[in-house]
Amino acid sequence: MRRLARLLVIPTLAALAAPLGATEIRLRNRDTPGLNRAIEQANASSERVVVHLAEGGIYTLGEPEAGQVLPPVRGKVQLIGNGAEIRRYAAGAVTLFEVATEGSLSLHDLTLAEGSHGALRNHGRLRLERVSVVDSTAAEAQAVVVNFGRFEAWDSQIAFNQVMGGGRDVAVVMNHGDMRLHSVRLDGNTVSRRFPTLVAVAGILNYGQLELLDVAFDQNAVSDGFGGLSYEGVVLAGNGGLRASIDHDLVRRLDALPRPFAPIQGFAGR
Repeated sequence: MRRLARLLVIPTLAALAAPLGATEIRLRNRDTPGLNRAIEQANASSERVVVHLAEGGIYTLGEPEAGQVLPPVRGKVQLIGNGAEIRRYAAGAVTLFEVATEGSLSLHDLTLAEGSHGALRNHGRLRLERVSVVDSTAAEAQAVVVNFGRFEAWDSQIAFNQVMGGGRDVAVVMNHGDMRLHSVRLDGNTVSRRFPTLVAVAGILNYGQLELLDVAFDQNAVSDGFGGLSYEGVVLAGNGGLRASIDHDLVRRLDALPRPFAPIQGFAGR
């Protein structure tokens, strides 16, 4: 298994201070059931719950009956990672975090690793700051990161993930909502597919509104024997819109299947 170097953790006063009216919880190393209970507490409350993980700790997601699979976030949760890892150690299909429509989740200074049903699925509000999403797989899921709500990522990495095509369209990152990526790297991700009609994107497949600023793509690849529709950068599908400061060569628009990808003409820059 390839491991990504940890992001440099530079906590700010804003990140360390809990919002007024928030509940603060500090967890010892490996206390996954405690993290589970903290999310359940937030789901049952109108207040924000701020959870501090142990510095450099590890929190493993294992068997549901042991409280080691995290519930969907339906409340307001801010998770201060302090350089910790949340990692799947279970044999079954596990999504690391899921945010419901009414939920809000903010993740800071954290590594998320080895999700087996993708890593992140968001229907509400999800924000990443200095987060690495690595070593996850998606076989039945459409993507490692799937967004239907509002998603923001800053100074983060999505790397060394694998998507094995289980549907018509697959990608490492799939956006149906509002997504903003600032200073984010997509590195070493691979997509393979099992059906020739699949749209396979090793970067981002966008059906919603997408904003990219200082986003880099490196050594992402589609691997299959079908020779069909595939791309390593950004693909705009349906009514997907883009504001970006990246090279035009990294963006394609898919107007309709089974037409080939067409280069974007004059997409809006910042």
